[in-house]
Amino acid sequence: MESILMNNAFYIIFFLLVTILYNSVRKSKKKFPPGPPALPIIGHVHLLKDPLHQVLLKVSNQYGPAAFLRLGSRPVLVVSNYTLAEQCFTTHDLAFANRVHLPTVRMAPDLILWANYGSYWRTVRQAAAHELLSNQQIQASSHMRTKEFRFMALQLFKLYESRKIKSEISNTFVKLEFKRMLFESMMDLMLIIVAGKRFYGDNFDASDDIKKFGESIVAWFQASGPSNKEDYVPLLRILDLKGTMRKMKYATKMNEEMVQKMIDEHRQEGIGKRKTMINSLLELQKEDSDKYKDEVIRDIVITLMLGGTDTMSTTIEWAMAELLNDPEVLEKATAEIDEHVGNTRLIQESDMDNLPHLKYIISEILRLHPAAPLLVPHESREEIKLAGYDIPKGTMLLVNVYTIQRDQELWEDPNKFNPKRFKDGTSNGKYIIPFGMGRRRCAGEKLAMRTMEVLLGTLIQCFDWKRHGNELIDLTEGAGITIPLATPLEVMYQPRKVMKKVLSI
Repeated sequence: MESILMNNAFYIIFFLLVTILYNSVRKSKKKFPPGPPALPIIGHVHLLKDPLHQVLLKVSNQYGPAAFLRLGSRPVLVVSNYTLAEQCFTTHDLAFANRVHLPTVRMAPDLILWANYGSYWRTVRQAAAHELLSNQQIQASSHMRTKEFRFMALQLFKLYESRKIKSEISNTFVKLEFKRMLFESMMDLMLIIVAGKRFYGDNFDASDDIKKFGESIVAWFQASGPSNKEDYVPLLRILDLKGTMRKMKYATKMNEEMVQKMIDEHRQEGIGKRKTMINSLLELQKEDSDKYKDEVIRDIVITLMLGGTDTMSTTIEWAMAELLNDPEVLEKATAEIDEHVGNTRLIQESDMDNLPHLKYIISEILRLHPAAPLLVPHESREEIKLAGYDIPKGTMLLVNVYTIQRDQELWEDPNKFNPKRFKDGTSNGKYIIPFGMGRRRCAGEKLAMRTMEVLLGTLIQCFDWKRHGNELIDLTEGAGITIPLATPLEVMYQPRKVMKKVLSI
Protein backbone atom coordinates (compact mmCIF):
# COMPACT_ATOMS: atom_id res chain seq x y z
CA MET A 1 0.00 0.00 0.00
CA GLU A 2 2.83 2.34 0.95
CA SER A 3 4.64 1.65 -2.33
CA ILE A 4 1.51 2.40 -4.32
CA LEU A 5 1.17 5.77 -2.58
CA MET A 6 4.83 6.51 -3.19
CA ASN A 7 4.44 5.68 -6.89
CA ASN A 8 1.34 7.86 -7.19
CA ALA A 9 3.10 10.74 -5.43
CA PHE A 10 6.06 10.34 -7.78
CA TYR A 11 3.83 10.49 -10.86
CA ILE A 12 1.96 13.51 -9.54
CA ILE A 13 5.17 15.40 -8.79
CA PHE A 14 6.61 14.35 -12.16
CA PHE A 15 3.45 15.54 -13.94
CA LEU A 16 3.56 18.91 -12.13
CA LEU A 17 7.22 19.41 -12.97
CA VAL A 18 6.62 18.58 -16.63
CA THR A 19 3.63 20.98 -16.71
CA ILE A 20 5.65 23.78 -15.12
CA LEU A 21 8.56 23.16 -17.48
CA TYR A 22 6.21 23.09 -20.50
CA ASN A 23 4.52 26.34 -19.50
CA SER A 24 7.90 27.92 -18.84
CA VAL A 25 9.19 26.93 -22.29
CA ARG A 26 5.90 28.00 -23.86
CA LYS A 27 6.04 31.38 -22.16
CA SER A 28 9.65 31.85 -23.12
CA LYS A 29 8.57 31.74 -26.75
CA LYS A 30 6.08 34.52 -26.18
CA LYS A 31 7.03 38.05 -27.12
CA PHE A 32 5.56 40.46 -24.61
CA PRO A 33 5.79 44.26 -24.83
CA PRO A 34 8.76 45.79 -22.95
CA GLY A 35 8.40 47.07 -19.42
CA PRO A 36 10.30 47.94 -16.25
CA PRO A 37 11.74 45.22 -14.00
CA ALA A 38 9.15 43.69 -11.69
CA LEU A 39 9.52 43.03 -7.96
CA PRO A 40 8.85 39.52 -6.61
CA ILE A 41 5.18 38.73 -5.89
CA ILE A 42 3.85 42.32 -6.14
CA GLY A 43 5.23 43.03 -9.63
CA HIS A 44 4.83 46.74 -10.36
CA VAL A 45 2.33 47.60 -7.60
CA HIS A 46 4.92 49.98 -6.16
CA LEU A 47 4.43 52.19 -9.25
CA LEU A 48 0.78 52.86 -8.39
CA LYS A 49 0.87 56.49 -7.35
CA ASP A 50 -1.49 59.39 -8.11
CA PRO A 51 -1.88 60.86 -10.59
CA LEU A 52 -1.47 57.46 -12.25
CA HIS A 53 -1.61 58.78 -15.83
CA GLN A 54 1.55 60.77 -15.14
CA VAL A 55 3.33 57.66 -13.81
CA LEU A 56 2.28 55.68 -16.89
CA LEU A 57 3.43 58.55 -19.12
CA LYS A 58 6.96 58.13 -17.71
CA VAL A 59 6.76 54.36 -18.30
CA SER A 60 5.69 54.92 -21.92
CA ASN A 61 8.43 57.49 -22.51
CA GLN A 62 11.00 54.90 -21.46
CA TYR A 63 9.53 51.67 -22.87
CA GLY A 64 7.39 52.78 -25.79
CA PRO A 65 3.69 53.17 -26.69
CA ALA A 66 2.91 49.55 -25.71
CA ALA A 67 4.33 48.76 -22.27
CA PHE A 68 3.79 45.65 -20.18
CA LEU A 69 3.34 45.66 -16.40
CA ARG A 70 2.30 43.14 -13.77
CA LEU A 71 0.14 44.23 -10.85
CA GLY A 72 0.32 41.33 -8.44
CA SER A 73 -0.54 38.37 -10.64
CA ARG A 74 -2.46 40.45 -13.20
CA PRO A 75 -0.82 41.29 -16.56
CA VAL A 76 -1.37 44.88 -17.68
CA LEU A 77 -0.96 46.45 -21.14
CA VAL A 78 -0.44 50.22 -21.15
CA VAL A 79 -1.25 51.87 -24.51
CA SER A 80 -0.22 55.50 -25.06
CA ASN A 81 -0.41 55.80 -28.83
CA TYR A 82 -3.49 56.65 -30.91
CA THR A 83 -2.75 54.09 -33.63
CA LEU A 84 -2.44 51.25 -31.10
CA ALA A 85 -5.55 52.42 -29.21
CA GLU A 86 -7.46 52.43 -32.48
CA GLN A 87 -6.34 48.85 -33.18
CA CYS A 88 -7.49 47.78 -29.70
CA PHE A 89 -10.97 49.16 -30.33
CA THR A 90 -11.42 48.27 -34.01
CA THR A 91 -9.47 45.15 -35.00
CA HIS A 92 -9.52 43.79 -31.44
CA ASP A 93 -12.65 45.53 -30.17
CA LEU A 94 -14.48 42.30 -29.32
CA ALA A 95 -11.36 40.81 -27.72
CA PHE A 96 -11.15 43.81 -25.36
CA ALA A 97 -14.90 44.12 -24.76
CA ASN A 98 -14.81 42.86 -21.15
CA ARG A 99 -14.20 44.88 -18.02
CA VAL A 100 -11.72 44.21 -15.23
CA HIS A 101 -13.47 42.99 -12.09
CA LEU A 102 -11.15 44.17 -9.35
CA PRO A 103 -12.12 43.56 -5.69
CA THR A 104 -13.28 47.15 -5.20
CA VAL A 105 -15.38 46.95 -8.36
CA ARG A 106 -17.01 43.69 -7.25
CA MET A 107 -18.33 45.56 -4.20
CA ALA A 108 -20.13 48.10 -6.40
CA PRO A 109 -23.52 47.63 -8.10
CA ASP A 110 -23.60 45.87 -11.48
CA LEU A 111 -23.17 49.14 -13.35
CA ILE A 112 -23.14 49.23 -17.16
CA LEU A 113 -19.69 50.68 -16.76
CA TRP A 114 -18.33 47.47 -15.23
CA ALA A 115 -20.51 44.80 -16.84
CA ASN A 116 -18.77 42.26 -19.06
CA TYR A 117 -19.76 42.10 -22.69
CA GLY A 118 -22.82 39.87 -22.98
CA SER A 119 -26.63 39.75 -22.86
CA TYR A 120 -26.95 41.79 -19.64
CA TRP A 121 -24.66 44.53 -20.92
CA ARG A 122 -26.51 44.66 -24.25
CA THR A 123 -29.90 44.89 -22.50
CA VAL A 124 -28.88 47.75 -20.22
CA ARG A 125 -26.86 49.53 -22.91
CA GLN A 126 -29.80 49.36 -25.33
CA ALA A 127 -32.19 50.78 -22.76
CA ALA A 128 -29.80 53.61 -21.91
CA ALA A 129 -28.71 54.42 -25.47
CA HIS A 130 -31.98 54.10 -27.36
CA GLU A 131 -34.67 54.80 -24.79
CA LEU A 132 -32.90 57.52 -22.79
CA LEU A 133 -29.88 58.92 -24.66
CA SER A 134 -31.04 58.88 -28.28
CA ASN A 135 -31.09 62.13 -30.28
CA GLN A 136 -34.87 62.23 -29.93
CA GLN A 137 -34.80 61.82 -26.15
CA ILE A 138 -31.97 64.34 -25.74
CA GLN A 139 -33.93 66.86 -27.79
CA ALA A 140 -37.06 66.15 -25.74
CA SER A 141 -35.23 66.87 -22.47
CA SER A 142 -33.66 70.09 -23.76
CA HIS A 143 -36.18 72.26 -21.90
CA MET A 144 -35.17 70.62 -18.60
CA ARG A 145 -31.54 71.57 -19.06
CA THR A 146 -32.46 75.11 -20.15
CA LYS A 147 -34.66 75.51 -17.08
CA GLU A 148 -31.96 74.20 -14.75
CA PHE A 149 -29.25 76.46 -16.14
CA ARG A 150 -31.58 79.42 -15.75
CA PHE A 151 -32.20 78.36 -12.15
CA MET A 152 -28.44 78.10 -11.58
CA ALA A 153 -27.85 81.58 -13.03
CA LEU A 154 -30.61 83.08 -10.88
CA GLN A 155 -29.19 81.40 -7.77
CA LEU A 156 -25.75 82.80 -8.53
CA PHE A 157 -27.31 86.26 -9.01
CA LYS A 158 -29.17 86.03 -5.67
CA LEU A 159 -26.04 84.78 -3.93
CA TYR A 160 -24.10 87.71 -5.36
CA GLU A 161 -26.72 90.23 -4.25
CA SER A 162 -26.81 88.85 -0.70
CA ARG A 163 -23.01 88.95 -0.37
CA LYS A 164 -22.81 92.43 -1.91
CA ILE A 165 -25.30 93.76 0.63
CA LYS A 166 -23.20 92.33 3.46
CA SER A 167 -20.07 93.97 2.06
CA GLU A 168 -21.93 97.29 1.63
CA ILE A 169 -20.01 97.87 -1.61
CA SER A 170 -21.68 98.23 -4.99
CA ASN A 171 -20.28 97.10 -8.34
CA THR A 172 -17.77 94.72 -6.83
CA PHE A 173 -16.68 91.15 -7.39
CA VAL A 174 -17.46 88.57 -4.71
CA LYS A 175 -15.82 85.24 -3.98
CA LEU A 176 -17.37 81.95 -5.14
CA GLU A 177 -16.48 78.32 -4.39
CA PHE A 178 -16.69 77.44 -8.08
CA LYS A 179 -16.06 73.69 -7.79
CA ARG A 180 -18.76 73.21 -5.16
CA MET A 181 -21.28 75.28 -7.13
CA LEU A 182 -20.62 73.25 -10.30
CA PHE A 183 -20.91 69.85 -8.64
CA GLU A 184 -24.15 70.73 -6.89
CA SER A 185 -25.63 72.24 -10.05
CA MET A 186 -24.79 69.10 -12.03
CA MET A 187 -26.27 66.94 -9.28
CA ASP A 188 -29.46 68.92 -9.53
CA LEU A 189 -29.58 68.69 -13.32
CA MET A 190 -29.08 64.92 -13.36
CA LEU A 191 -31.65 64.43 -10.58
CA ILE A 192 -34.19 66.50 -12.51
CA ILE A 193 -33.61 64.37 -15.61
CA VAL A 194 -33.76 60.99 -13.87
CA ALA A 195 -36.25 61.70 -11.08
CA GLY A 196 -37.96 65.03 -11.81
CA LYS A 197 -36.83 66.53 -8.51
CA ARG A 198 -34.55 69.39 -7.61
CA PHE A 199 -32.79 68.80 -4.31
CA TYR A 200 -30.77 72.02 -4.05
CA GLY A 201 -32.45 75.25 -3.06
CA ASP A 202 -31.39 78.82 -2.40
CA ASN A 203 -27.63 79.33 -2.18
CA PHE A 204 -27.16 75.70 -3.25
CA ASP A 205 -28.28 74.26 0.10
CA ALA A 206 -29.49 70.67 0.06
CA SER A 207 -31.28 68.16 2.25
CA ASP A 208 -29.22 65.80 4.39
CA ASP A 209 -30.19 62.87 2.14
CA ILE A 210 -28.97 64.51 -1.03
CA LYS A 211 -25.77 65.68 0.67
CA LYS A 212 -25.09 62.05 1.56
CA PHE A 213 -25.90 61.04 -2.02
CA GLY A 214 -23.41 63.60 -3.32
CA GLU A 215 -20.82 62.43 -0.80
CA SER A 216 -21.34 58.84 -1.92
CA ILE A 217 -20.66 59.78 -5.55
CA VAL A 218 -17.45 61.54 -4.56
CA ALA A 219 -16.50 58.52 -2.40
CA TRP A 220 -17.12 56.19 -5.35
CA PHE A 221 -14.74 58.15 -7.56
CA GLN A 222 -12.13 58.18 -4.81
CA ALA A 223 -12.39 54.42 -4.15
CA SER A 224 -12.59 53.13 -7.73
CA GLY A 225 -9.96 53.13 -10.44
CA PRO A 226 -6.91 51.04 -11.32
CA SER A 227 -4.49 52.75 -8.91
CA ASN A 228 -5.71 51.09 -5.70
CA LYS A 229 -2.94 48.89 -4.32
CA GLU A 230 -5.60 47.06 -2.29
CA ASP A 231 -6.92 45.49 -5.51
CA TYR A 232 -3.65 43.64 -6.11
CA VAL A 233 -2.26 42.91 -2.62
CA PRO A 234 -4.68 40.90 -0.41
CA LEU A 235 -2.95 41.94 2.83
CA LEU A 236 -3.51 45.63 2.06
CA ARG A 237 -7.13 44.84 1.28
CA ILE A 238 -7.57 43.17 4.67
CA LEU A 239 -5.86 46.00 6.57
CA ASP A 240 -7.68 48.69 4.51
CA LEU A 241 -5.44 51.40 5.96
CA LYS A 242 -6.65 54.03 3.47
CA GLY A 243 -10.31 53.12 3.99
CA THR A 244 -10.79 52.29 0.30
CA MET A 245 -12.99 49.26 0.94
CA ARG A 246 -15.05 51.14 3.55
CA LYS A 247 -15.59 54.03 1.14
CA MET A 248 -16.80 51.71 -1.61
CA LYS A 249 -19.18 49.89 0.75
CA TYR A 250 -20.60 53.22 1.91
CA ALA A 251 -20.94 54.57 -1.62
CA THR A 252 -22.65 51.42 -2.88
CA LYS A 253 -25.12 51.29 0.00
CA MET A 254 -26.02 54.97 -0.24
CA ASN A 255 -26.36 54.98 -4.05
CA GLU A 256 -28.63 51.94 -4.09
CA GLU A 257 -30.81 53.16 -1.21
CA MET A 258 -31.31 56.63 -2.71
CA VAL A 259 -32.14 55.40 -6.21
CA GLN A 260 -34.49 52.69 -4.93
CA LYS A 261 -36.29 55.39 -2.92
CA MET A 262 -36.77 57.38 -6.15
CA ILE A 263 -38.08 54.30 -7.97
CA ASP A 264 -40.55 53.53 -5.16
CA GLU A 265 -41.79 57.13 -5.16
CA HIS A 266 -42.49 56.96 -8.91
CA ARG A 267 -44.32 53.67 -8.50
CA GLN A 268 -46.45 54.98 -5.62
CA GLU A 269 -47.40 58.14 -7.53
CA GLY A 270 -48.34 56.13 -10.59
CA ILE A 271 -46.29 55.48 -13.69
CA GLY A 272 -46.68 58.29 -16.21
CA LYS A 273 -47.16 61.09 -13.69
CA ARG A 274 -43.69 62.52 -14.40
CA LYS A 275 -41.66 62.73 -17.59
CA THR A 276 -38.42 61.33 -16.21
CA MET A 277 -35.88 58.64 -17.03
CA ILE A 278 -37.10 56.52 -14.14
CA ASN A 279 -40.64 56.76 -15.48
CA SER A 280 -39.47 55.68 -18.96
CA LEU A 281 -37.69 52.68 -17.43
CA LEU A 282 -40.75 51.73 -15.36
CA GLU A 283 -42.78 51.81 -18.59
CA LEU A 284 -40.30 49.30 -20.04
CA GLN A 285 -40.65 47.25 -16.85
CA LYS A 286 -44.41 46.99 -17.42
CA GLU A 287 -43.74 45.53 -20.86
CA ASP A 288 -41.00 43.12 -19.73
CA SER A 289 -40.67 42.75 -15.95
CA ASP A 290 -37.97 40.09 -16.16
CA LYS A 291 -35.76 42.14 -18.45
CA TYR A 292 -36.14 45.45 -16.60
CA LYS A 293 -36.05 44.57 -12.93
CA ASP A 294 -35.53 47.23 -10.29
CA GLU A 295 -31.87 46.20 -10.16
CA VAL A 296 -31.48 47.06 -13.85
CA ILE A 297 -33.20 50.42 -13.39
CA ARG A 298 -30.94 51.21 -10.44
CA ASP A 299 -27.92 50.23 -12.53
CA ILE A 300 -28.85 52.64 -15.33
CA VAL A 301 -29.72 55.54 -13.02
CA ILE A 302 -26.58 55.21 -10.86
CA THR A 303 -24.41 54.97 -13.99
CA LEU A 304 -25.94 58.17 -15.38
CA MET A 305 -25.55 59.96 -12.05
CA LEU A 306 -21.90 58.95 -11.79
CA GLY A 307 -21.19 59.80 -15.40
CA GLY A 308 -23.01 63.11 -15.37
CA THR A 309 -21.87 64.82 -12.19
CA ASP A 310 -18.19 64.68 -11.31
CA THR A 311 -16.91 64.31 -14.88
CA MET A 312 -18.83 67.26 -16.33
CA SER A 313 -18.30 69.54 -13.35
CA THR A 314 -14.57 68.73 -13.43
CA THR A 315 -14.41 69.59 -17.16
CA ILE A 316 -16.08 72.97 -16.64
CA GLU A 317 -13.82 73.70 -13.66
CA TRP A 318 -10.77 73.18 -15.89
CA ALA A 319 -12.38 75.33 -18.59
CA MET A 320 -12.89 78.26 -16.24
CA ALA A 321 -9.36 77.90 -14.83
CA GLU A 322 -7.83 78.00 -18.32
CA LEU A 323 -10.05 80.91 -19.40
CA LEU A 324 -9.13 82.99 -16.37
CA ASN A 325 -5.46 82.36 -17.11
CA ASP A 326 -6.07 83.45 -20.73
CA PRO A 327 -8.54 86.41 -20.57
CA GLU A 328 -8.35 87.04 -24.34
CA VAL A 329 -10.00 83.69 -25.07
CA LEU A 330 -12.70 84.45 -22.47
CA GLU A 331 -13.33 87.88 -23.97
CA LYS A 332 -13.68 86.36 -27.44
CA ALA A 333 -16.22 83.81 -26.17
CA THR A 334 -18.20 86.59 -24.45
CA ALA A 335 -18.24 88.72 -27.62
CA GLU A 336 -19.39 85.75 -29.71
CA ILE A 337 -22.33 85.09 -27.38
CA ASP A 338 -23.27 88.78 -27.28
CA GLU A 339 -23.29 88.92 -31.09
CA HIS A 340 -25.25 85.73 -31.81
CA VAL A 341 -27.46 85.38 -28.73
CA GLY A 342 -27.73 88.90 -27.35
CA ASN A 343 -28.55 90.08 -23.85
CA THR A 344 -32.34 89.81 -23.73
CA ARG A 345 -32.52 86.05 -23.17
CA LEU A 346 -30.36 83.21 -21.95
CA ILE A 347 -28.35 81.00 -24.25
CA GLN A 348 -30.05 77.80 -25.49
CA GLU A 349 -28.95 74.55 -27.11
CA SER A 350 -30.31 75.76 -30.44
CA ASP A 351 -27.70 78.55 -30.38
CA MET A 352 -24.74 76.19 -30.42
CA ASP A 353 -24.32 76.04 -34.19
CA ASN A 354 -23.70 79.80 -34.16
CA LEU A 355 -21.11 79.65 -31.37
CA PRO A 356 -18.10 77.81 -32.81
CA HIS A 357 -15.56 79.45 -30.49
CA LEU A 358 -17.45 78.10 -27.46
CA LYS A 359 -17.35 74.63 -29.01
CA TYR A 360 -13.61 74.97 -29.66
CA ILE A 361 -13.05 75.77 -25.98
CA ILE A 362 -14.87 72.61 -24.84
CA SER A 363 -13.01 70.48 -27.40
CA GLU A 364 -9.66 71.89 -26.30
CA ILE A 365 -10.46 71.29 -22.61
CA LEU A 366 -11.43 67.68 -23.36
CA ARG A 367 -8.13 67.29 -25.22
CA LEU A 368 -5.91 68.98 -22.64
CA HIS A 369 -7.73 67.90 -19.47
CA PRO A 370 -9.82 64.76 -20.18
CA ALA A 371 -12.01 64.13 -17.15
CA ALA A 372 -10.94 60.48 -17.19
CA PRO A 373 -7.22 60.49 -18.18
CA LEU A 374 -7.25 56.68 -18.35
CA LEU A 375 -10.14 54.97 -20.08
CA VAL A 376 -12.14 52.64 -17.84
CA PRO A 377 -9.98 49.48 -17.81
CA HIS A 378 -10.79 46.77 -20.37
CA GLU A 379 -9.80 43.11 -20.14
CA SER A 380 -8.84 40.76 -22.97
CA ARG A 381 -11.25 37.84 -23.47
CA GLU A 382 -8.69 35.89 -25.49
CA GLU A 383 -5.02 35.88 -26.41
CA ILE A 384 -4.23 38.29 -29.26
CA LYS A 385 -1.36 39.79 -31.24
CA LEU A 386 -0.88 43.55 -31.09
CA ALA A 387 1.93 45.35 -32.91
CA GLY A 388 3.83 42.07 -33.06
CA TYR A 389 3.50 41.41 -29.33
CA ASP A 390 1.67 38.56 -27.57
CA ILE A 391 -1.08 39.79 -25.26
CA PRO A 392 -2.35 37.04 -22.92
CA LYS A 393 -5.98 36.37 -22.14
CA GLY A 394 -7.06 38.21 -18.98
CA THR A 395 -4.75 41.19 -19.57
CA MET A 396 -5.91 44.53 -18.19
CA LEU A 397 -5.84 47.24 -20.88
CA LEU A 398 -5.07 50.78 -19.72
CA VAL A 399 -5.34 53.40 -22.46
CA ASN A 400 -3.61 56.64 -21.46
CA VAL A 401 -5.88 59.22 -23.08
CA TYR A 402 -3.93 62.04 -21.42
CA THR A 403 -0.71 61.01 -23.20
CA ILE A 404 -2.38 60.35 -26.55
CA GLN A 405 -4.03 63.76 -26.60
CA ARG A 406 -0.76 65.54 -25.81
CA ASP A 407 1.30 63.64 -28.40
CA GLN A 408 3.72 66.17 -29.88
CA GLU A 409 3.78 64.20 -33.13
CA LEU A 410 0.05 64.85 -33.54
CA TRP A 411 -0.37 68.26 -31.96
CA GLU A 412 1.58 71.49 -32.31
CA ASP A 413 2.59 72.84 -28.89
CA PRO A 414 0.44 70.09 -27.25
CA ASN A 415 0.64 71.35 -23.65
CA LYS A 416 -0.69 74.83 -24.51
CA PHE A 417 -4.35 75.79 -24.15
CA ASN A 418 -5.26 76.86 -27.67
CA PRO A 419 -8.92 76.48 -28.78
CA LYS A 420 -8.03 77.91 -32.22
CA ARG A 421 -6.41 74.58 -33.15
CA PHE A 422 -9.96 73.31 -33.83
CA LYS A 423 -10.95 76.26 -36.01
CA ASP A 424 -10.44 74.68 -39.44
CA GLY A 425 -12.23 71.48 -38.40
CA THR A 426 -9.31 69.18 -39.17
CA SER A 427 -8.91 68.25 -35.50
CA ASN A 428 -12.58 67.58 -34.76
CA GLY A 429 -13.01 64.01 -33.59
CA LYS A 430 -9.44 63.15 -34.54
CA TYR A 431 -6.94 61.90 -31.99
CA ILE A 432 -9.36 62.86 -29.22
CA ILE A 433 -10.93 59.98 -27.30
CA PRO A 434 -12.17 61.34 -23.93
CA PHE A 435 -15.36 59.29 -24.32
CA GLY A 436 -13.58 56.10 -25.34
CA MET A 437 -13.72 54.16 -28.61
CA GLY A 438 -15.40 51.10 -30.05
CA ARG A 439 -18.49 49.31 -28.84
CA ARG A 440 -17.97 50.49 -25.25
CA ARG A 441 -17.70 54.18 -26.15
CA CYS A 442 -19.67 56.32 -23.69
CA ALA A 443 -23.36 56.31 -24.66
CA GLY A 444 -23.88 59.68 -22.98
CA GLU A 445 -21.37 61.58 -25.13
CA LYS A 446 -23.93 63.69 -27.01
CA LEU A 447 -25.79 64.60 -23.83
CA ALA A 448 -22.53 65.51 -22.10
CA MET A 449 -21.36 67.75 -24.96
CA ARG A 450 -24.65 69.64 -25.16
CA THR A 451 -24.78 70.05 -21.40
CA MET A 452 -21.21 71.33 -21.04
CA GLU A 453 -21.48 73.75 -23.96
CA VAL A 454 -24.66 75.40 -22.66
CA LEU A 455 -23.47 75.37 -19.04
CA LEU A 456 -20.20 77.15 -19.86
CA GLY A 457 -22.03 79.47 -22.26
CA THR A 458 -24.51 80.45 -19.54
CA LEU A 459 -21.75 81.25 -17.05
CA ILE A 460 -19.89 83.38 -19.63
CA GLN A 461 -23.02 85.16 -20.84
CA CYS A 462 -24.37 86.10 -17.42
CA PHE A 463 -21.32 86.96 -15.32
CA ASP A 464 -17.94 88.63 -15.36
CA TRP A 465 -15.18 86.44 -13.93
CA LYS A 466 -11.70 87.07 -12.63
CA ARG A 467 -9.01 85.29 -10.62
CA HIS A 468 -8.97 85.34 -6.83
CA GLY A 469 -5.70 87.24 -6.59
CA ASN A 470 -3.14 88.40 -9.12
CA GLU A 471 -1.32 85.09 -9.54
CA LEU A 472 -2.20 82.69 -12.36
CA ILE A 473 -4.43 79.84 -11.24
CA ASP A 474 -2.38 76.81 -10.21
CA LEU A 475 -3.14 74.05 -12.72
CA THR A 476 -1.57 71.26 -10.65
CA GLU A 477 -3.56 68.06 -11.05
CA GLY A 478 -5.19 66.28 -8.13
CA ALA A 479 -5.72 62.55 -7.51
CA GLY A 480 -8.63 60.30 -8.40
CA ILE A 481 -10.18 58.39 -11.27
CA THR A 482 -10.97 61.81 -12.76
CA ILE A 483 -8.48 64.70 -12.90
CA PRO A 484 -9.61 67.49 -10.56
CA LEU A 485 -7.56 70.56 -9.83
CA ALA A 486 -5.38 69.81 -6.81
CA THR A 487 -6.80 72.95 -5.18
CA PRO A 488 -10.58 73.34 -5.78
CA LEU A 489 -11.18 76.43 -7.89
CA GLU A 490 -12.27 79.62 -6.15
CA VAL A 491 -13.08 82.65 -8.30
CA MET A 492 -14.39 86.20 -8.14
CA TYR A 493 -17.54 87.06 -10.06
CA GLN A 494 -20.25 89.65 -10.60
CA PRO A 495 -23.34 89.82 -12.87
CA ARG A 496 -22.74 91.50 -16.19
CA LYS A 497 -24.59 94.84 -16.34
CA VAL A 498 -26.17 93.97 -19.69
CA MET A 499 -27.67 90.79 -18.19
CA LYS A 500 -29.03 92.15 -14.92
CA LYS A 501 -32.50 92.69 -16.37
CA VAL A 502 -32.72 89.05 -17.47
CA LEU A 503 -31.38 87.80 -14.15
CA SER A 504 -33.72 90.02 -12.11
CA ILE A 505 -36.88 88.52 -13.60
